[in-house]
Amino acid sequence: FGPIEVNTLLGNLTATNQFQPMVISDVRGTVTVENANSQIDVSNIKGGLFATNKFGQIQAEDLGGPFKLINENGGVMVILTDRFKGNSSINTTFGTIDITLPTTSNLLLKAKTSWGDILSDLPLTIDEFVGGKIGALRLGKGLDSLSLITTNASINISGGR
Repeated sequence: FGPIEVNTLLGNLTATNQFQPMVISDVRGTVTVENANSQIDVSNIKGGLFATNKFGQIQAEDLGGPFKLINENGGVMVILTDRFKGNSSINTTFGTIDITLPTTSNLLLKAKTSWGDILSDLPLTIDEFVGGKIGALRLGKGLDSLSLITTNASINISGGR
């Protein structure tokens, strides 16, 4: 396996890799990627995104469609724009979730951490339970949804563009 780099694709993409980075940008279709022991970096995806990683970071920016990001032993960093639509989720174990949301979006966000913290500069409602926290936030009409779940790590939520 070697590094995978895709820039400008009009269709769908499915790729699997190990020990080398994946850098994917400007895809008009759906992206499905799996990696281990290295990072996944995706940007400007017009369709859905389904990414799984182990022992490496996932970074995603400017996502259009629904997405599902799963990472074991690695963090996830996402920057969303108003273009984002759909029902999406981020799940990690032993990896922090950092997400920037546009304050003008129509989003219902739910966050849950076990053995971690939830921090936000947005008006998030947070409830504590033994070993964790649950948070909720509604922006605009809440038409789209985003679930953030992590174990043994924290969730950082900030408002952006």
